[in-house]
Amino acid sequence: MGGMHAVPAASQSITDDFANSTASHHNAKGDRTMQTRPHAGSLQNNSEDLVDRVKGIIATYLDLPLELLVDEASLLHDLGADSLEITEMMMVFEEEFSCTIDDNAADHLFTVGDIIRHLQNLADAQD
Repeated sequence: MGGMHAVPAASQSITDDFANSTASHHNAKGDRTMQTRPHAGSLQNNSEDLVDRVKGIIATYLDLPLELLVDEASLLHDLGADSLEITEMMMVFEEEFSCTIDDNAADHLFTVGDIIRHLQNLADAQD
């Protein structure tokens, strides 16, 4: 078979899901659509809840399956978010968790795990 390697079916499925999921980020007028919970929470929740909420926001905002949202996933390179989408998500996190993410901190949040750790640190500081 001359050095050719087949892509495992599961990996190909994730790749296909990612490619298909990046198509619909805007409504008919071209505006960004994002559904948030009617009642934003705070950072005063358990760590597992915070992780689920962060991943839920990213998955909804970028229209991605939760399986892609591993701690090491880069928002820009792995998940396909552009700088405007990342900025908008930071504002959603601030609203959802009733906190402030300063610009300097936001500039250093590159991965899903970075966001989770930063929000968890903010929660710990509020205790």
